[in-house]
Amino acid sequence: MNDAMKLLMRHVILVFALLHSQPLIGLPGQIERHVIAHPLHTGEEIEFFIQKPEGHSACPAMLLLHGYQPPDNSSGGAQFIEYGYLQRFVKEGIVAIAISIPGYGKSKGTRDFGGYSSQQAIAAVIHYVKDLPYVDPSKMGIYGISRGAQLAGMVTCHVHCLDLQILESGFYDLLSFQSDTPDYLVGIRKSIELEGGHSTDELIARSVIYHADAVKAATLILQGEFDDRRQLPAAQKLHDSLRQRGVKSLLKVYPNELHALPVDKWDTIIPFVREHFFELYGIGVKVSEATPAMQILKIHPDSPASHHEKIKVGDAILAISSNNDAHEISALHMPISQFTSLILGKKNTAVRLRVQHFDLSVEEIVITRG
Repeated sequence: MNDAMKLLMRHVILVFALLHSQPLIGLPGQIERHVIAHPLHTGEEIEFFIQKPEGHSACPAMLLLHGYQPPDNSSGGAQFIEYGYLQRFVKEGIVAIAISIPGYGKSKGTRDFGGYSSQQAIAAVIHYVKDLPYVDPSKMGIYGISRGAQLAGMVTCHVHCLDLQILESGFYDLLSFQSDTPDYLVGIRKSIELEGGHSTDELIARSVIYHADAVKAATLILQGEFDDRRQLPAAQKLHDSLRQRGVKSLLKVYPNELHALPVDKWDTIIPFVREHFFELYGIGVKVSEATPAMQILKIHPDSPASHHEKIKVGDAILAISSNNDAHEISALHMPISQFTSLILGKKNTAVRLRVQHFDLSVEEIVITRG
């Protein structure tokens, strides 16, 4: 297809989409449902949901791709609404877009296990979203889970306006999956053959590990140690390949976890997104919200707080000086959103905390963000 035809096709998609956008009544946070035409198949449509932060400035955008859902109970991208994923990103000042992959939810089309047709469908949504007035097209990312991660990885290989990807429990090498999985996962193997084929070329066309040289996006890979899809070696190989080429990549392996990851995955996801989209860094602590003074619940490994000798789990934060100067704000009864905004800052800047240790002693602690 020449450039003129591509431009015409994109214009048709955008006009069709504008005619088929509508709000979802009754859902929290002004979530809107949109439908656009599939760029390859006449009569097929792609459904997606958008929730945006308050305000009028253009914001970064995160596209979300779900995993497998049974045909008789498939909500598509709406699943992310139910589980609160959109709201997590919106709270960070990020436009959240949950897409129903073709064949799921109310997106029409045939399931093809992340093949070319699904890749083009997601690309069409990306091109539509990047032209919205409240989206900053220079800051766009994609987050996929399981089969959604496999699809997200392949989309990022071809759509270079995406500068961030989060891949969770994904299928990165379908060749190894077909030859090295438990017998009880035969249903997934059959789905791959039914939807995508079983030839080497068809499997490679769906496996990001063989296309890693095309990835330019900063990458976060989340994987359970005992995920029975046995893609941890492929995740490690993908991570190493990206780093060798100078692409920013972080691999987070969750010890003793399976395919579905625990909720504390957000302790890795949100800082990664803040750093990349906003160049905001914290100090690596998780705090309580229930007491008058916030207590430190967790110190993240390899964080600024973890390398500081004096700050400990159980410490109560009494006051904060965001710029380590004479201006100090009491942290007693402080909303968590205000606390977060004071802790976050540019890399290598200092924040001062007045803490009461568990032995009741009080101390001023200065930590450099990073």
